Amino acid sequence: MGLAAMDAFHVAAALWLKASELITIEKITKPIHKVTAIKIISI
Repeated sequence: MGLAAMDAFHVAAALWLKASELITIEKITKPIHKVTAIKIISI
């Protein structure tokens, strides 16, 4: 399963803004946590 469209937009926006991390409520089993371009933090 690939990255959901809205998650991809969030990652792209974080990268565009040069954020060092992205905080999400997605479970660690979701594909967004496989992104390596930015640190993903799950709360």
